[in-house]
Amino acid sequence: MTYNKSIQTRKNLIKATAGLLRSKGYSAMGLSEVVKNSSVPKGSLYHHFPGGKEELASVTILETGENMAQSVMVLSKNSKDIVETVGHYFNHYIEQLEKTEFQNGCPLATTALETATLTDTVQKACSTSFLRFEDILASQLKESGLPDEIAQKASIYTIAAFEGGLLLAKAHNDTHYLTVVRDQITQHLKTIIQ
Repeated sequence: MTYNKSIQTRKNLIKATAGLLRSKGYSAMGLSEVVKNSSVPKGSLYHHFPGGKEELASVTILETGENMAQSVMVLSKNSKDIVETVGHYFNHYIEQLEKTEFQNGCPLATTALETATLTDTVQKACSTSFLRFEDILASQLKESGLPDEIAQKASIYTIAAFEGGLLLAKAHNDTHYLTVVRDQITQHLKTIIQ
């Protein structure tokens, strides 16, 4: 197997796993489903992830968390301020919920809710990913003029509100809940940044 093909195989496995974590969660995700959705041989899964499901989920969560953090940075470059960035982030997930008929959510939250007491490795990956996301958002808030402590706290409750709004939207099959949270959070951020 060439190096590039090996990298692509690994990426395909992670992408398939991320999709399944987002739509089904950790417990309902089967490795045979990962193999099928990634279009790679089962042996390749164990070659890249000898620890099986737990290792694959942990690596996927870490990469997904980093992608989420990076998306905030990209959005901030294309937004006039952090408030607009946060609004765009919410809008992205509102569109995802509608496009997937409420199947897709946040793979970090879905997995964290399930695995907090089941597997230390996956729980730690979720924690690391959320902390990375918090740090990126806090950094963006600091650049907007908020003091360190306020920026850190605002980052935490913004992410918590986002995840809660996403949960309610999925529970009710209605993006109105995430829209309400988006509007309240962005209004609050405007107030504290001024």
